[in-house]
Amino acid sequence: MKRLLPIIVLLCLSASLYAQQPAKPSLPTPLTVTFVNWGDTMPIKMDIYYPEQRRADSTTVLYLFGGGFVNGSRDSTSSLNAVKALLEKGFVAVSADYRLGLNMVDFDTVHLRTVSNPFFYSIHIAVEDCSHAIRYLCDHSQELGILPDRIVLTGCSAGAITVAETDYFRANNMPPTAALPKGWKPLAVAPYSGGIFCKRGNLSYATPPAPTMIVHGTLDKIVNYNKFHSTGGNILYGGNQLAKHFAKQKYPYWILRFEDRGHEASVYLPYTIQEFTAFVELTLAGRKTFYDATCTDTALPQWEWAQMNIFQLYFK
Repeated sequence: MKRLLPIIVLLCLSASLYAQQPAKPSLPTPLTVTFVNWGDTMPIKMDIYYPEQRRADSTTVLYLFGGGFVNGSRDSTSSLNAVKALLEKGFVAVSADYRLGLNMVDFDTVHLRTVSNPFFYSIHIAVEDCSHAIRYLCDHSQELGILPDRIVLTGCSAGAITVAETDYFRANNMPPTAALPKGWKPLAVAPYSGGIFCKRGNLSYATPPAPTMIVHGTLDKIVNYNKFHSTGGNILYGGNQLAKHFAKQKYPYWILRFEDRGHEASVYLPYTIQEFTAFVELTLAGRKTFYDATCTDTALPQWEWAQMNIFQLYFK
């Protein structure tokens, strides 16, 4: 029997073979804290990085790594390159771990009809951990020098799904976000190749979401750019569908559509840091902005694994 973990490890190795991926950067020593402990053997940690020249607005960015809810970590190469880009813009950067609900799933024994069950579970526990990370930052804001109302959520792939779902669950007062401080709302959310998985396909915000900057490749079939239909009417809404919903409801949003790119856009934060910073600054200024751009920069990195679809990823 083959497990999912070796498949994802192989994908990560393939990425290093087919592209000139940036090396792990040298960064200042972070403050490492345990923000929640699920028993003696499961402390969940985050690293807090402070820039040399901090922004006058003292904005903090919480970043969550990708890895299909199977692998990844707060100090992976892609995580640290995102942290580096954020620090260079003066943000306090927080890179957090979260529980990986799919890392022990044997996909030879999980039928396609029921795969949404462990996927839902993985999202829910990741959102729980994200909520606890936010709670820790808010509860310890004075000693950490963080302003609770100036926290931006961003992430890559599974981390992008997690931050988007965290704001979605918050807006709908759902149990996975019970740890959030009462009345708390992110300053902004920026999912890179993320989406929102809804039971019975009902995408609806009971209260408005935070301003959201969506980044997605138009050929992405891992986290589908449009939407992925699961059984029972469950739907994963990708970047294009989220943008349509936000536009219809007149929720402030930006979308950067990377033409002819697949899942590579999940690690494009360092390449879009100017847009990310502009989006945050306009939000801080109280501006409700709407922006839709198609990006055709052929110099941006491209990887062979990023052209796979979700079935090849999990059921190879």
